[in-house]
Amino acid sequence: MNLRTLLIVSALLLGVVGIILSRPRDPEPVPPRKVAVAKQDIPTYTMITQDMIEEKTLPADQAKDSPAAQDVVGRMTTRNVTKGSTMTELSALSPEQVRFINDLSLEVISFPAQFDEVVGGQLKPGHKINLYAYRGARSSEGNFAKNPEVRLIAADVPVVDVRSRSGDSSGRLAPTPTAGAPRSGGLFGATGETASRQDPGSIVTVAVQPEMAYLIVDTLGAQGFDAWVTLAGNRAVQITITPTPSPTVVPPTATPRPTNTPAPVLPTPNIQATVDAIIQATKTANQQPVSPPPTGPLRGNGIPTTGGQKP
Repeated sequence: MNLRTLLIVSALLLGVVGIILSRPRDPEPVPPRKVAVAKQDIPTYTMITQDMIEEKTLPADQAKDSPAAQDVVGRMTTRNVTKGSTMTELSALSPEQVRFINDLSLEVISFPAQFDEVVGGQLKPGHKINLYAYRGARSSEGNFAKNPEVRLIAADVPVVDVRSRSGDSSGRLAPTPTAGAPRSGGLFGATGETASRQDPGSIVTVAVQPEMAYLIVDTLGAQGFDAWVTLAGNRAVQITITPTPSPTVVPPTATPRPTNTPAPVLPTPNIQATVDAIIQATKTANQQPVSPPPTGPLRGNGIPTTGGQKP
């Protein structure tokens, strides 16, 4: 066999092998998977624990987009899950995806602020801030406020979300570009806008204790203060408020109620004894004195005689 014939035979063999290898093969069957199934009805916004789910083996086509049991524990439901339902990637998300933060003891609350009052609109999730409430010297109507005032409401508060007035996200913290980092050039070398440009943040969302959430709503909402945000430092201002002495109010002295003093009880006069005494006195006063009998000699039949009298 000459060289030419050998080359032809080799080419034919390679062509046959290529045809065999290029033939479509039946896909190998995907093995079944173990997925998480609800053992009970699970309400929405509930942290999933191990006793709420069980593991069940399902065919691959039914187990699509279904996490394993160990991956579901610690997630939070985003809808009501009925008993026997297969958990999916959409029905159970991480707490951060549902409510920005994993700590369920904290409330998540938003408040508006002006562009220049939120660090020039450069505030980002991940920052920690101090939140001040203020009443300016001039109101929005142009009138001067009677009592300009500033209060520190909260210090070292974590920011979990920042959005623009239209509700668009303002982006997250990113590394600061260095001097040698390439920048997009504009006309005549000016800095151009990037395709990922986002509006400055004006709505700040923070995670705070329930008492602090109440204070924010009361101060910024009910009392009408405005919000001013600063990036927190290693300490917050400590303001000692000197209380204004209030005038001493003397409580009125209660006038005692007049008491009815009973009149002294006089003894009842004995009218009869008084009358008897008056009668007796009258009798005594009317009695004439009795003359004593004469002491001279008696004449004849015993009639007394006096000197110089005739019988």
